[in-house]
Amino acid sequence: MRRSPSLVLHAHLPWVRHPEYGAFLEEEWLFEAITETYLPLLATFERLSADGRSVSRHDVALAPLLNMLADPLLQSRYERYLESRIALAEREVVRTRHDPTFQPLAQHYLAAFTRARTTYVERYRRNLITAFAALADTGQRPPDDVSGHPRLSAAARRQRAGRPHAGGSRYERVPPLLRTADLRFLAA
Repeated sequence: MRRSPSLVLHAHLPWVRHPEYGAFLEEEWLFEAITETYLPLLATFERLSADGRSVSRHDVALAPLLNMLADPLLQSRYERYLESRIALAEREVVRTRHDPTFQPLAQHYLAAFTRARTTYVERYRRNLITAFAALADTGQRPPDDVSGHPRLSAAARRQRAGRPHAGGSRYERVPPLLRTADLRFLAA
């Protein structure tokens, strides 16, 4: 049996959207995941694709994550998060200008947050779901949604990623509940 990795994109990340607050600490969990996981994953997969190397993978994005990534409020708050980190990094570059130990670190974070903002806003137009889905057109696979009630999860996947689940089953029989959700892949 051929084995391939499965990336479960933040199964532990709860719903963190709270419009009743101007800023909400738990929203930073999502923003850190985007900055430190999703953007670097996209860059890696795109680099491999550009090099003509195919990566056999199956990644999973859960319905809450898909909905949070597509939410305009969270998208604008993420952009604001990046701008605040860039401003802090700029102040740190100035503050550490005579400190050879910390100056490179401040410059690193300034470059990293600036790159994240440019990539998120200008390249992906705040839409990471489309960016992952575009990998399907290059032989890569977009994230599949397998959380919660299968029908709701499949509907969220179709709505957010613009296509149904693309997997195959490793089982001979897919349970009826999953068939009604138009899911053709079952992982144990």
